[in-house]
Amino acid sequence: MQIGDKIRITMLPARAGDCILIEFLQEDYRILIDGGYADTYDNYLRDKLLRLNKEGKRIQLLIITHIDADHIGGIQAFLKENGSASKPNIIRVDEVWYNSFFNIYGEPECTGNLPDYVRLMLQGKALQGTRECKKGNGDISVTQGNTVAELLSANGYRWNSSFEGKAVCVENKESILLHDRIACRLLGPGEEELHKLTQYWIRDMKRNVRNFKIYEDELYNAAFEGTFLNDGTAEPERNTGNISYGAGKNRWDIQDYAAGWNHKIDTSITNGSSIAFLLQYEAITMLFPGDCPIQVFQEKLPGQIEVVKLPHHGSCANISRKFIQETQVTYYLLSTNGEKYDHPSPCVIGSILRETPNRAKIVKNYEIEVLKTIGETEGDSYEWERQNCNNKNRKNNK
Repeated sequence: MQIGDKIRITMLPARAGDCILIEFLQEDYRILIDGGYADTYDNYLRDKLLRLNKEGKRIQLLIITHIDADHIGGIQAFLKENGSASKPNIIRVDEVWYNSFFNIYGEPECTGNLPDYVRLMLQGKALQGTRECKKGNGDISVTQGNTVAELLSANGYRWNSSFEGKAVCVENKESILLHDRIACRLLGPGEEELHKLTQYWIRDMKRNVRNFKIYEDELYNAAFEGTFLNDGTAEPERNTGNISYGAGKNRWDIQDYAAGWNHKIDTSITNGSSIAFLLQYEAITMLFPGDCPIQVFQEKLPGQIEVVKLPHHGSCANISRKFIQETQVTYYLLSTNGEKYDHPSPCVIGSILRETPNRAKIVKNYEIEVLKTIGETEGDSYEWERQNCNNKNRKNNK
């Protein structure tokens, strides 16, 4: 979708995940938010980035909102192929925002060599994460050195430099001027949400290793990432109060939308740790909350927002009915193919269609059954590009 001649927002097909490119057309400035799964990169993102590079363009800011396979898998694949930040194979990236273990935890408590039994356990946790991100058709080999934290460190990326190398959180910096006319206001996470994440991980490690301590070793970052990519207990609860279309019911009546609102807030610690932010460009305001519930920072939001990316792929546990009813939004972005957790929640879609103050539009990247005839679809063009590219490759290989 495009807002006049100022901003182009592209939601690449990421199955049940997110991969969003924001281009400020008059500023020559681009932000990439998340990368979907590994096959999102293979099938869509890679070609997009190569085309930008061929045009002499770059990604000024890569934001990895939180550790989840449907957001981070494509970034792992990209960083592995891109190689060195100073001599990239795909495209130049100026800065990366990403919260690893040491960004959050700070200085290690122990010096000296990491004990062998701790090293083996950490390596196992790291490998679990690369396996999780490989699900699908993406080709990420299951070896040490493939986690996002390891790849950022090994290849010399400017990592959280806007936050002096510390965690991306509101206590460290809330307002960031990204470019002359592009401002970012950080809404989350806060130190409390990040502390919950690290403490959950440390408790999990202590169940496996007696007297577990924190040494200065990059394996802690890798194991931290791997744990949350592979740990089902950190996944959000299913929205059982929704109007279900997953149990043999493919259509629903928007007149019944209110039946799905159970007003339960997502308590997943990984989703709550998402990097959530407002972008301001001239008079245009855009909200990108990752998978964080909007309810967490709802009172900080303005009453009018041009673009809202629906958090957690349209789950009713991550957005409130009050927000939809009271906030003037022009476009709601929905990134999902509907294959996980019964997303989007029909009550959310119904409220957007019936209760928004200014008849907001829904922009989606898949034409899933439950949303046929509703909203505008972006995904078709990418499917065509993929098929067209494959046809060219087949011809060249003959």
